Amino acid sequence: MQSLLTTKSEAREPAAAPDEKKPPLWIWIQLFLDSMSWVVAIILALLLRYEMGIREEQLVSAMIIMAIAIVVQAAAGYALALYRGRYPFGSFQEAKALVFVTVIVAASITLSLLVLYEAIGIGRSVGLIAFPFACLFMGAARYAKRLYVEGKNRPGEGAQNTLIYGAGFLGNSS
Repeated sequence: MQSLLTTKSEAREPAAAPDEKKPPLWIWIQLFLDSMSWVVAIILALLLRYEMGIREEQLVSAMIIMAIAIVVQAAAGYALALYRGRYPFGSFQEAKALVFVTVIVAASITLSLLVLYEAIGIGRSVGLIAFPFACLFMGAARYAKRLYVEGKNRPGEGAQNTLIYGAGFLGNSS
C-alpha cells in the first residue's frame, strides 16, 4: 500500500526523461557491412552485365547508384527497425526484415536506372542482378557474427552439465 501512495513533493517532480541511448557499435558496423555488400554487389552486377568489360564512365555512374542504394538501405532499414535493434541477431525475423529491405533497395535502384538510363549509361538490369548478391553478402555477415557469438559462449572448465527442460535456445546460452 505504501508503494502506491506518493507524497505531494514526489507528485510535483517531473518524470525523468527516458534515456535516449545511442545504438550499440554493432548496429553501426552492421549498417557499414550492409552498405559494403551493396557496393560489392553492384560492381559484381556490372561485371556480369557487361561481361567483364566496364568502361570508366560507367564506374562514375555506378557510384551514383551505390549512393542511392546505401541511402535507401539506411532509410528502409531504420524505418523497419533493422538498425534499431528490434530483432534478435541472426533470427528468422531479422532475415525476413533484411530480405524485405533488400527488395526495397533493389526496386529503388531499378526504378532509378529506368528513369536515369540515358543519362547514366548503365543497364536497367543491374539492380535485379545485384539483389541476390547483396542479400547473400548481408546474410553471410550476419551468420558469421552469429557463429562468432555462439562459439564464444562456452562454459568454463569447472562447469557442471545441467539439463533444462523447455528452455529451447536459451537453455544453450550461458
